[in-house]
Amino acid sequence: MKRTYESTSMEIERLEAEQHKLLNRGTEADKGTVLKAQGQIDQLRKIQNELYAAEKQEFREAVARSVPVGGLEYSDPAREDLRTYLRTGDAQNSSMGDTSVFTVPEPLIQELVDKVYNESPIYSNARVFKLDQGQSPVIYLPTKESHSTVTWAASDVATRAETTAPTFGQVKLEAIDIYDYVWATQTLLDSSDIEKIILDDLAGSIMQGMNGKFCIGTGSNEPLGIFANVSGDNAYTAVASGSNDALVAAKLIEAAHTLPSAYQPRAKWYMAPATLSTIAQMSRGTTLTTYPLIEYGPNGSVQMLGKPVVLVDDAPAIGNGAYPVAYGDLSKGYAIAEHRGFSVLRNPFDPPYVKFYGMTRVNGTPWDNQAIVLCKSDA
Repeated sequence: MKRTYESTSMEIERLEAEQHKLLNRGTEADKGTVLKAQGQIDQLRKIQNELYAAEKQEFREAVARSVPVGGLEYSDPAREDLRTYLRTGDAQNSSMGDTSVFTVPEPLIQELVDKVYNESPIYSNARVFKLDQGQSPVIYLPTKESHSTVTWAASDVATRAETTAPTFGQVKLEAIDIYDYVWATQTLLDSSDIEKIILDDLAGSIMQGMNGKFCIGTGSNEPLGIFANVSGDNAYTAVASGSNDALVAAKLIEAAHTLPSAYQPRAKWYMAPATLSTIAQMSRGTTLTTYPLIEYGPNGSVQMLGKPVVLVDDAPAIGNGAYPVAYGDLSKGYAIAEHRGFSVLRNPFDPPYVKFYGMTRVNGTPWDNQAIVLCKSDA
Protein backbone atom coordinates (compact mmCIF):
# COMPACT_ATOMS: atom_id res chain seq x y z
CA MET A 1 0.00 0.00 0.00
CA LYS A 2 1.30 3.45 -0.91
CA ARG A 3 2.46 5.46 2.09
CA THR A 4 0.71 8.82 2.50
CA TYR A 5 0.93 11.71 4.95
CA GLU A 6 -2.31 10.53 6.58
CA SER A 7 -1.25 6.87 6.89
CA THR A 8 2.12 7.95 8.32
CA SER A 9 0.37 10.22 10.82
CA MET A 10 -1.81 7.31 11.93
CA GLU A 11 1.28 5.12 12.34
CA ILE A 12 2.95 7.81 14.45
CA GLU A 13 -0.17 8.18 16.60
CA ARG A 14 -0.27 4.42 17.14
CA LEU A 15 3.37 4.32 18.23
CA GLU A 16 2.86 7.36 20.46
CA ALA A 17 -0.16 5.72 22.09
CA GLU A 18 1.87 2.56 22.79
CA GLN A 19 4.73 4.69 24.06
CA HIS A 20 2.37 6.62 26.33
CA LYS A 21 1.07 3.38 27.87
CA LEU A 22 4.61 2.22 28.53
CA LEU A 23 5.54 5.59 30.02
CA ASN A 24 2.61 5.46 32.41
CA ARG A 25 3.42 1.89 33.39
CA GLY A 26 6.98 2.98 34.09
CA THR A 27 8.69 -0.38 34.62
CA GLU A 28 12.42 -0.87 34.04
CA ALA A 29 11.72 -3.39 31.29
CA ASP A 30 9.57 -0.87 29.40
CA LYS A 31 12.09 1.98 29.34
CA GLY A 32 14.36 0.42 26.72
CA THR A 33 11.32 -0.24 24.53
CA VAL A 34 10.27 3.42 24.90
CA LEU A 35 13.66 4.65 23.70
CA LYS A 36 13.54 2.27 20.73
CA ALA A 37 10.03 3.48 19.84
CA GLN A 38 11.31 7.05 20.04
CA GLY A 39 13.80 6.31 17.26
CA GLN A 40 11.04 4.85 15.08
CA ILE A 41 8.83 7.89 15.70
CA ASP A 42 11.65 10.30 14.80
CA GLN A 43 12.25 8.47 11.52
CA LEU A 44 8.53 8.48 10.69
CA ARG A 45 8.31 12.21 11.41
CA LYS A 46 11.06 12.82 8.88
CA ILE A 47 9.12 10.79 6.30
CA GLN A 48 5.92 12.61 7.31
CA ASN A 49 7.49 16.02 6.66
CA GLU A 50 8.68 14.89 3.22
CA LEU A 51 5.22 13.55 2.34
CA TYR A 52 3.58 16.75 3.59
CA ALA A 53 5.77 18.86 1.32
CA ALA A 54 5.08 16.56 -1.64
CA GLU A 55 1.32 16.49 -1.10
CA LYS A 56 1.19 20.27 -0.63
CA GLN A 57 3.00 20.71 -3.94
CA GLU A 58 0.56 18.31 -5.58
CA PHE A 59 -2.32 20.34 -4.17
CA ARG A 60 -0.88 23.58 -5.55
CA GLU A 61 -0.45 22.04 -8.98
CA ALA A 62 -4.03 20.77 -8.90
CA VAL A 63 -5.30 24.24 -8.03
CA ALA A 64 -3.26 25.73 -10.84
CA ARG A 65 -4.92 23.30 -13.25
CA SER A 66 -8.35 24.15 -11.77
CA VAL A 67 -8.81 20.52 -10.73
CA PRO A 68 -11.40 20.13 -7.92
CA VAL A 69 -9.73 18.98 -4.72
CA GLY A 70 -11.75 17.25 -1.99
CA GLY A 71 -11.75 18.58 1.54
CA LEU A 72 -13.68 20.54 4.13
CA GLU A 73 -15.98 23.20 2.84
CA TYR A 74 -16.07 26.56 4.55
CA SER A 75 -19.66 25.94 5.58
CA ASP A 76 -19.03 22.68 7.42
CA PRO A 77 -21.00 22.26 10.69
CA ALA A 78 -17.97 22.69 12.97
CA ARG A 79 -17.18 26.11 11.52
CA GLU A 80 -20.80 27.20 11.45
CA ASP A 81 -21.26 26.23 15.09
CA LEU A 82 -18.15 28.11 16.19
CA ARG A 83 -19.11 31.13 14.11
CA THR A 84 -22.56 31.21 15.73
CA TYR A 85 -21.06 30.97 19.21
CA LEU A 86 -18.58 33.80 18.58
CA ARG A 87 -21.33 36.08 17.28
CA THR A 88 -24.17 35.27 19.67
CA GLY A 89 -22.89 33.02 22.47
CA ASP A 90 -25.11 30.12 21.34
CA ALA A 91 -24.02 26.76 19.97
CA GLN A 92 -26.14 24.23 18.11
CA ASN A 93 -24.28 21.02 18.96
CA SER A 94 -22.84 19.49 22.11
CA SER A 95 -19.43 21.15 21.93
CA MET A 96 -20.24 23.28 24.98
CA GLY A 97 -21.39 20.41 27.18
CA ASP A 98 -22.74 21.68 30.50
CA THR A 99 -20.60 24.82 30.61
CA SER A 100 -20.47 28.16 28.82
CA VAL A 101 -17.06 27.31 27.36
CA PHE A 102 -16.92 26.30 23.70
CA THR A 103 -14.52 23.42 23.04
CA VAL A 104 -13.11 23.92 19.57
CA PRO A 105 -13.74 20.75 17.52
CA GLU A 106 -11.62 18.99 14.96
CA PRO A 107 -10.48 19.81 12.31
CA LEU A 108 -10.21 23.39 13.56
CA ILE A 109 -7.80 22.29 16.29
CA GLN A 110 -5.51 20.82 13.65
CA GLU A 111 -5.37 24.20 11.92
CA LEU A 112 -4.21 25.78 15.19
CA VAL A 113 -1.64 23.03 15.74
CA ASP A 114 -0.32 23.50 12.19
CA LYS A 115 -0.01 27.25 12.78
CA VAL A 116 2.00 26.75 15.97
CA TYR A 117 4.15 24.00 14.42
CA ASN A 118 4.98 26.07 11.35
CA GLU A 119 5.71 29.31 13.20
CA SER A 120 7.26 28.28 16.52
CA PRO A 121 11.01 27.57 16.29
CA ILE A 122 10.99 25.56 19.51
CA TYR A 123 7.75 23.64 19.02
CA SER A 124 8.69 22.57 15.50
CA ASN A 125 12.07 21.17 16.58
CA ALA A 126 11.37 19.73 20.04
CA ARG A 127 9.77 16.35 20.77
CA VAL A 128 6.02 16.91 21.17
CA PHE A 129 3.87 14.40 23.07
CA LYS A 130 0.23 14.79 22.08
CA LEU A 131 -2.26 13.97 24.83
CA ASP A 132 -5.86 13.51 23.75
CA GLN A 133 -8.76 14.98 25.66
CA GLY A 134 -9.69 12.63 28.50
CA GLN A 135 -6.10 11.44 28.93
CA SER A 136 -4.07 12.28 32.01
CA PRO A 137 -2.10 15.52 31.49
CA VAL A 138 0.95 13.89 33.15
CA ILE A 139 3.55 11.69 31.46
CA TYR A 140 6.86 10.35 32.72
CA LEU A 141 9.76 10.40 30.27
CA PRO A 142 12.59 7.86 30.69
CA THR A 143 16.18 9.06 30.83
CA LYS A 144 19.13 6.71 30.43
CA GLU A 145 21.52 7.43 33.30
CA SER A 146 24.08 4.68 32.65
CA HIS A 147 24.78 2.14 29.94
CA SER A 148 25.16 -1.58 30.36
CA THR A 149 28.70 -2.93 30.75
CA VAL A 150 29.93 -4.94 27.77
CA THR A 151 31.78 -8.14 28.76
CA TRP A 152 34.21 -9.96 26.46
CA ALA A 153 34.31 -13.74 26.32
CA ALA A 154 37.66 -15.55 26.27
CA SER A 155 36.39 -18.07 23.71
CA ASP A 156 33.26 -19.41 22.05
CA VAL A 157 32.70 -21.87 24.89
CA ALA A 158 33.89 -19.73 27.81
CA THR A 159 31.54 -18.92 30.67
CA ARG A 160 29.55 -15.74 30.14
CA ALA A 161 29.53 -13.41 33.13
CA GLU A 162 26.45 -11.30 33.82
CA THR A 163 26.59 -7.82 32.36
CA THR A 164 25.63 -4.75 34.34
CA ALA A 165 22.14 -3.61 33.38
CA PRO A 166 21.62 -0.01 32.27
CA THR A 167 19.93 2.31 34.74
CA PHE A 168 17.09 4.67 33.96
CA GLY A 169 15.64 7.75 35.57
CA GLN A 170 12.55 9.69 34.61
CA VAL A 171 11.41 13.25 34.00
CA LYS A 172 7.88 14.28 34.95
CA LEU A 173 6.07 16.41 32.39
CA GLU A 174 2.62 17.76 33.16
CA ALA A 175 0.58 19.87 30.75
CA ILE A 176 -0.66 23.02 32.52
CA ASP A 177 -3.11 25.75 31.57
CA ILE A 178 -2.02 28.64 29.39
CA TYR A 179 -4.52 31.30 28.32
CA ASP A 180 -4.91 34.72 26.79
CA TYR A 181 -7.70 36.89 25.46
CA VAL A 182 -8.54 39.19 22.56
CA TRP A 183 -11.24 41.83 21.99
CA ALA A 184 -13.60 42.19 19.06
CA THR A 185 -16.24 44.73 18.05
CA GLN A 186 -19.65 43.71 16.79
CA THR A 187 -18.65 44.94 13.34
CA LEU A 188 -15.74 42.53 13.34
CA LEU A 189 -17.97 39.72 14.59
CA ASP A 190 -20.15 40.19 11.52
CA SER A 191 -17.19 39.34 9.26
CA SER A 192 -17.60 36.20 7.19
CA ASP A 193 -14.37 34.64 8.47
CA ILE A 194 -14.65 35.69 12.12
CA GLU A 195 -13.78 32.22 13.46
CA LYS A 196 -10.43 32.31 11.63
CA ILE A 197 -9.67 35.85 12.84
CA ILE A 198 -10.40 35.07 16.51
CA LEU A 199 -8.67 31.68 16.57
CA ASP A 200 -5.61 33.01 14.74
CA ASP A 201 -5.31 35.92 17.18
CA LEU A 202 -5.70 33.67 20.23
CA ALA A 203 -3.34 31.04 18.89
CA GLY A 204 -0.77 33.72 17.99
CA SER A 205 -0.89 35.28 21.46
CA ILE A 206 -0.63 31.92 23.23
CA MET A 207 2.16 30.78 20.91
CA GLN A 208 4.16 33.92 21.70
CA GLY A 209 3.78 33.22 25.42
CA MET A 210 4.77 29.58 24.97
CA ASN A 211 7.88 30.43 22.96
CA GLY A 212 9.12 32.79 25.65
CA LYS A 213 8.75 30.23 28.43
CA PHE A 214 10.18 27.40 26.33
CA CYS A 215 13.32 29.57 26.16
CA ILE A 216 13.71 31.16 29.59
CA GLY A 217 10.92 29.77 31.80
CA THR A 218 11.78 29.04 35.43
CA GLY A 219 9.97 25.70 35.74
CA SER A 220 7.75 27.02 38.55
CA ASN A 221 4.14 26.78 37.29
CA GLU A 222 5.56 27.26 33.79
CA PRO A 223 7.95 25.42 31.46
CA LEU A 224 11.63 25.16 32.34
CA GLY A 225 13.29 26.88 29.41
CA ILE A 226 16.07 25.54 27.25
CA PHE A 227 18.41 28.46 27.94
CA ALA A 228 17.58 28.35 31.68
CA ASN A 229 18.44 24.68 32.27
CA VAL A 230 21.83 25.41 33.81
CA SER A 231 21.63 23.78 37.25
CA GLY A 232 20.39 20.57 38.83
CA ASP A 233 20.85 16.90 38.00
CA ASN A 234 19.44 17.25 34.47
CA ALA A 235 21.25 20.47 33.48
CA TYR A 236 22.72 20.79 30.01
CA THR A 237 26.48 20.96 29.49
CA ALA A 238 27.71 24.55 29.28
CA VAL A 239 30.84 26.01 27.66
CA ALA A 240 31.88 29.42 29.00
CA SER A 241 33.33 31.98 26.61
CA GLY A 242 36.03 33.07 29.06
CA SER A 243 35.14 36.70 28.43
CA ASN A 244 32.56 38.75 30.31
CA ASP A 245 29.59 40.00 28.25
CA ALA A 246 30.95 38.39 25.07
CA LEU A 247 31.05 35.28 22.94
CA VAL A 248 34.35 34.00 21.57
CA ALA A 249 34.72 32.15 18.26
CA ALA A 250 37.06 29.51 19.68
CA LYS A 251 34.58 28.64 22.42
CA LEU A 252 31.69 28.37 19.97
CA ILE A 253 33.79 25.88 18.02
CA GLU A 254 34.53 24.06 21.26
CA ALA A 255 30.81 23.89 22.06
CA ALA A 256 30.11 22.35 18.66
CA HIS A 257 32.61 19.59 19.36
CA THR A 258 31.45 19.08 22.95
CA LEU A 259 28.14 17.64 21.74
CA PRO A 260 28.40 13.82 21.59
CA SER A 261 28.53 12.36 18.08
CA ALA A 262 25.20 10.53 18.54
CA TYR A 263 23.39 13.89 18.50
CA GLN A 264 25.39 15.59 15.73
CA PRO A 265 23.35 14.42 12.68
CA ARG A 266 20.26 16.46 13.67
CA ALA A 267 22.01 19.21 15.62
CA LYS A 268 21.15 22.88 15.05
CA TRP A 269 22.12 26.23 16.55
CA TYR A 270 19.50 28.27 18.41
CA MET A 271 19.96 31.98 19.11
CA ALA A 272 18.34 35.42 18.88
CA PRO A 273 18.75 37.51 15.69
CA ALA A 274 20.97 40.05 17.50
CA THR A 275 23.26 37.23 18.64
CA LEU A 276 23.51 35.94 15.07
CA SER A 277 24.49 39.45 13.94
CA THR A 278 27.33 39.48 16.47
CA ILE A 279 28.61 36.02 15.56
CA ALA A 280 28.38 36.80 11.83
CA GLN A 281 31.17 39.33 12.36
CA MET A 282 33.50 36.70 13.87
CA SER A 283 35.91 34.49 11.98
CA ARG A 284 37.89 31.30 12.46
CA GLY A 285 41.15 29.99 11.06
CA THR A 286 44.90 30.58 11.19
CA THR A 287 46.84 33.80 11.04
CA LEU A 288 47.19 33.29 7.31
CA THR A 289 43.64 32.38 6.44
CA THR A 290 40.38 33.23 8.16
CA TYR A 291 36.87 31.97 7.50
CA PRO A 292 33.54 33.32 8.72
CA LEU A 293 31.64 31.31 11.32
CA ILE A 294 28.37 32.10 9.55
CA GLU A 295 27.48 31.17 5.99
CA TYR A 296 24.38 32.47 4.22
CA GLY A 297 22.56 30.32 1.70
CA PRO A 298 19.62 30.72 -0.68
CA ASN A 299 16.18 31.79 0.56
CA GLY A 300 17.61 33.29 3.75
CA SER A 301 19.02 30.00 5.10
CA VAL A 302 21.88 30.37 7.56
CA GLN A 303 24.49 27.86 8.70
CA MET A 304 27.11 28.05 11.41
CA LEU A 305 30.05 25.64 11.24
CA GLY A 306 28.05 23.63 8.72
CA LYS A 307 24.90 23.30 10.87
CA PRO A 308 21.55 25.12 10.45
CA VAL A 309 20.86 28.21 12.54
CA VAL A 310 17.34 28.61 13.99
CA LEU A 311 16.40 32.15 15.01
CA VAL A 312 14.61 32.36 18.35
CA ASP A 313 13.42 35.84 19.27
CA ASP A 314 13.04 34.94 22.95
CA ALA A 315 16.56 33.53 23.42
CA PRO A 316 18.63 35.52 25.96
CA ALA A 317 20.80 38.37 24.78
CA ILE A 318 24.57 38.25 25.11
CA GLY A 319 25.43 39.44 28.60
CA ASN A 320 27.32 38.67 31.77
CA GLY A 321 26.17 35.29 33.09
CA ALA A 322 23.75 34.71 30.19
CA TYR A 323 23.47 31.60 27.99
CA PRO A 324 22.54 33.13 24.60
CA VAL A 325 23.33 30.15 22.33
CA ALA A 326 22.21 26.52 22.36
CA TYR A 327 23.51 23.77 20.10
CA GLY A 328 22.17 20.25 19.77
CA ASP A 329 19.31 17.95 18.82
CA LEU A 330 16.21 19.54 20.30
CA SER A 331 14.05 16.50 19.47
CA LYS A 332 16.10 14.57 22.04
CA GLY A 333 16.93 17.38 24.42
CA TYR A 334 13.56 19.07 24.98
CA ALA A 335 10.07 17.61 25.40
CA ILE A 336 6.69 19.32 25.12
CA ALA A 337 3.39 17.93 26.36
CA GLU A 338 0.42 19.20 24.36
CA HIS A 339 -3.02 18.39 25.76
CA ARG A 340 -5.02 18.32 22.56
CA GLY A 341 -7.88 20.66 23.21
CA PHE A 342 -8.60 24.36 22.81
CA SER A 343 -11.44 26.16 24.57
CA VAL A 344 -12.97 29.59 23.95
CA LEU A 345 -14.99 31.58 26.48
CA ARG A 346 -17.09 34.50 25.27
CA ASN A 347 -17.51 37.51 27.59
CA PRO A 348 -19.96 40.11 26.22
CA PHE A 349 -20.02 42.22 29.40
CA ASP A 350 -17.36 44.76 28.43
CA PRO A 351 -19.12 47.02 25.87
CA PRO A 352 -18.49 48.10 23.21
CA TYR A 353 -16.20 45.08 22.95
CA VAL A 354 -16.71 41.35 23.25
CA LYS A 355 -13.81 39.63 24.99
CA PHE A 356 -12.75 36.09 24.04
CA TYR A 357 -10.58 33.97 26.30
CA GLY A 358 -8.63 31.12 24.71
CA MET A 359 -7.14 28.31 26.79
CA THR A 360 -5.17 25.15 26.20
CA ARG A 361 -2.80 22.96 28.19
CA VAL A 362 0.88 22.66 27.37
CA ASN A 363 4.23 22.42 29.11
CA GLY A 364 7.87 21.87 28.28
CA THR A 365 10.91 20.46 30.04
CA PRO A 366 14.52 19.51 29.30
CA TRP A 367 14.78 15.79 28.56
CA ASP A 368 18.09 14.22 27.53
CA ASN A 369 20.68 16.59 29.02
CA GLN A 370 23.44 15.24 26.76
CA ALA A 371 21.60 16.35 23.62
CA ILE A 372 22.10 20.11 24.16
CA VAL A 373 25.19 22.23 24.81
CA LEU A 374 24.78 25.83 25.99
CA CYS A 375 27.24 28.65 25.31
CA LYS A 376 27.77 31.09 28.18
CA SER A 377 28.84 34.69 27.56
CA ASP A 378 30.90 34.84 30.73
CA ALA A 379 34.24 33.77 32.16
